[in-house]
Amino acid sequence: MKKNDMIFHFGKKALNDAIRTGKNQIFLSVSVAESEAINACVARLAKREGFVFKEENPIALPNGATLSFLLASNRVTAGHCGNVYVINCFNEANFTDISGIAHSWALHKKYRVVFYSEE
Repeated sequence: MKKNDMIFHFGKKALNDAIRTGKNQIFLSVSVAESEAINACVARLAKREGFVFKEENPIALPNGATLSFLLASNRVTAGHCGNVYVINCFNEANFTDISGIAHSWALHKKYRVVFYSEE
C-alpha cells in the first residue's frame, strides 16, 4: 500500500470509529511531516462530514472524541487513552519505548493498537 493510500485508509478508519463510538484516536509518528500529513488528511475528511472545529490538533468532535497527532520524540505522554495508530516506527532505536507508550494508551480492552509501515 502506498504512503498516501495508507494515510487515507487509517485516517478514514480512525475518524469513522471516533464518530461512531466516541473513542479517542491517537496517531503516533516519528516525523513531523508524517504527523502533519495525517492531521491534514483527517481534518479534510472531518470537514467533508460537516464537522467544524477550532484546532486541528487535537481535533475535537461534538461527541467528545478527540483525534490527536503526536510525535514519538515527545516525552509528554500522560493523559492519553484511545485507539492508537503507530506510523513507521519499526526502525527506530527506541521502538521498545514507543511500543510501551502506545500500549499504555490502549490499556483498556476496548482500545486497540495498530502498527503500520510502508517499508
